[in-house]
Amino acid sequence: MGLQLNNQDPIYGFQRRDFDSTNDNPDPTLRYGSRIALHNTPRTYIDPGADNCAALGALFNGSVQYDNRANRGNFCSSRAEPGYASILNKERSASGYANLSYAFNDNTELYSTLLLNRTKVEVNSGSQFWQASSDTGGLFYNQDSQQLESYQRIFAPEETGNLNFNNQRQTADSYNIAIGLKGGLGASNWTYDAYYARSEYRIDSRQQWPLADRIEDFFREQFLGAPQGEYYGYPIYSPNDANFYRALTPAQYRSFNDEIRTKSRTWTQNVNLQLTNTELFNLPAGAVGIAGVLQAGNQYWTNPTDPRVIAGDFYQLTGTQGSGKRDNWAAAFETRIPILSTLTANLSGRYDDYKNQGGGGDSKFTYKAALEFRPIDSLLFRGNYATAFKAPDMAFSFAGDSGFFQGVNDYYRCAVEEPGVPIADCTYAGTTISGRRAGNRDLKSITAKSWGAGVVWSPSARFSVNADYYNIKIDQKVSDLSTDNLLQTESACRLGSLDINSPTCVDALSRIDRTGPDAPVPNRLSSIRINPVNISNEEISGVLTKATYNLATESWGLFVFDAQYNVTLKHESQQFPQDPVRDLLSEPFFSSEFRTIANASVTWQKDAWTTTLFGQRYGRTPNLLSQQSTDGYAVEGARKVGAWTTFNATLTTRSATISR
Repeated sequence: MGLQLNNQDPIYGFQRRDFDSTNDNPDPTLRYGSRIALHNTPRTYIDPGADNCAALGALFNGSVQYDNRANRGNFCSSRAEPGYASILNKERSASGYANLSYAFNDNTELYSTLLLNRTKVEVNSGSQFWQASSDTGGLFYNQDSQQLESYQRIFAPEETGNLNFNNQRQTADSYNIAIGLKGGLGASNWTYDAYYARSEYRIDSRQQWPLADRIEDFFREQFLGAPQGEYYGYPIYSPNDANFYRALTPAQYRSFNDEIRTKSRTWTQNVNLQLTNTELFNLPAGAVGIAGVLQAGNQYWTNPTDPRVIAGDFYQLTGTQGSGKRDNWAAAFETRIPILSTLTANLSGRYDDYKNQGGGGDSKFTYKAALEFRPIDSLLFRGNYATAFKAPDMAFSFAGDSGFFQGVNDYYRCAVEEPGVPIADCTYAGTTISGRRAGNRDLKSITAKSWGAGVVWSPSARFSVNADYYNIKIDQKVSDLSTDNLLQTESACRLGSLDINSPTCVDALSRIDRTGPDAPVPNRLSSIRINPVNISNEEISGVLTKATYNLATESWGLFVFDAQYNVTLKHESQQFPQDPVRDLLSEPFFSSEFRTIANASVTWQKDAWTTTLFGQRYGRTPNLLSQQSTDGYAVEGARKVGAWTTFNATLTTRSATISR
């Protein structure tokens, strides 16, 4: 039996000097404050005046100031605001483990294992905000100035009542249980293990969030006034600008908030029968062993989400809902064959079949073959070839229609209306849009083929080094479409960098909605639609090397030196069969991944104490400029940024063993 308790206090950005201010941004052009109170047109900021900002000066611990952003104008900001989000969450957890068994005789044993866990987490993702007329892209028609304008307010802890009022609070309960019977079949070499296994995971989530109608009514009463009709679909207001720059009391803020509460649940269960014979028959080089498994079960997933979230009752918030059940069964075998005293073969195969309730399903046989050749005790050559099969995750298949709000970069408008302006400085960077997402029950199963070869040299028990080549080809990989990638692709298609008639362009353009050319704000992003899709194929290959050395001393204990290096030699992908194959290592528009990753560690063990120093180095990657265009590194200023390394040190001790 075992019990583990864990207590972790939160860490906020303002408690760490590298995260406590926008002045920490490595890009000097982005060292302006968060827009605590912003009045703006679609292209520029409307100057609030220093006095209006001073009226909000006590917020965010007295950090609100009259600020300026290049090419935009003046506004009321706080450079400390980003530090009011947690960078390490508050967490409390308890885990318990029990393992019970009862032997009926030498050949039959009843056993059961149980693992229980409860975890409570609080997440502070940062400040809440309000923007006027969010249904029309944040814009309304100002009757007094005769132009389209917008307002934005970010709420400070002094207004919410405390730092943690809007925290997301989650309680997660889980268990894993298995109960079975195992033993031998008479006097034979066969053993069996028949068992039932089930795991379940439940989440109860709570969070305070503004209600859409209440927060809109509050700001209409405070300064916007009553709607005075529409101008080309935009609401008309005659705002009292001075009243906008007033701090809220905690009572006012809480008057338009309510609690979101959602309970989610998922479980998996199956029955299993495993038969094993380590000496099925003998060859001159040794015994042939075999194992077989039969498995049948099902899994269930439900994420109902607070119905008010789905209905859009909460301000700029939607959620993912859905539920589904899947039945599955499988049969598998594995055998080890000593062909020669120096050559061993391992063969395995598995047949899987699954069916989604309500539609969709698949089945496939997969296998693996591996050879190991050891000409001398210290040297091993190995190779393998395998196929793989995986059903799409339940949430990918069964998620219902849901929405989201997200800040995105409008690459197309930036390129057309502000050519040459860096994306970070473009007026249309950080545009908030609404989106829709739904699961896909017709997703195809993920399949893969892989092969590899390597060598291991172990001249002593203290030292070993190995190098392995790997090659993996994945078909029908499932992933959610990236909104940022879609918008970059859409821009490249509209501007001619990509063939607008290609399947990729046709798909991207069909997912993005914009206002028409004759609208008061032409080409404004209005919505985007995403869903999980099967990527046509992907291939990756590389070399992984590793070395380990153990040094035992009489007085100083044991030292363990470990190093590992991975270099990716090839990584290509193709979204649709008619699309060109993309080289993800050399085309930064499509990927900014690391080509090389290395790590090393030194561990010192003495008596009850163990300490480890671990370092990891990530290789060079493309800079942001090279990722903005299909021209990649050909763009002026595009280059690779240097490698970076992280370090971690741990110190642990073991308590004395209690015996009786």
